[in-house]
Amino acid sequence: MPQVPVPPNQYNPPPPPTNANPRMAFTNLPVCSECATPSFDDSQPEELQRYFVDLEVLLAQNNVVANQEQKQAALKYLKIQTESLWKTTEAWSDQTKSYNEFKAEVGKLYLGVSSNQTYMIQDLDTVIGHYMCIRIMNNLDLGEYYRWFLLIS
Repeated sequence: MPQVPVPPNQYNPPPPPTNANPRMAFTNLPVCSECATPSFDDSQPEELQRYFVDLEVLLAQNNVVANQEQKQAALKYLKIQTESLWKTTEAWSDQTKSYNEFKAEVGKLYLGVSSNQTYMIQDLDTVIGHYMCIRIMNNLDLGEYYRWFLLIS
C-alpha cells in the first residue's frame, strides 16, 4: 500500500518564533501615561523605594533584564527634571555599572531617605507636641497617638 504524503505542519506544530528583536521586552513596557505605571514624585522622597519595587515588578513581567535597559526604564516614568537629575549619576553614564549600582547612587541623591528610616526626630517632636496641645481625651485619641508614635519611633 503506497504511503500518502503528509502535508507539512498538519500534524507537527510549527516551531515557536525566535526572538528576532532582543530589545522587544523594553519596547513592550507601558507608556508613562498609562495608569498602571510606577510613579515617583521628588516632593515625597520617602516613596523612592516603593517606586523601585513597582518598577522591578514591571521589569520582571516584561522580561527586561539588561542593565542598560533597566536603567532606561527607571527614567521612563519620571518627570523631566527628575530624569535629568538621575542622569547625573556616574552609574547612568558608565555602561559597565549595573542597574543596582545606579539605584544605589540615585538613593544617595535623596539625603535622609533609606528603606528603614522614613521619619526624623523632628517628626516625633511634632506628634508629641500636637497631642500635648489637643490633649488625649478618650481611647480613640490615645489609639491614634499610639499608632503615630509607633510609626515614627
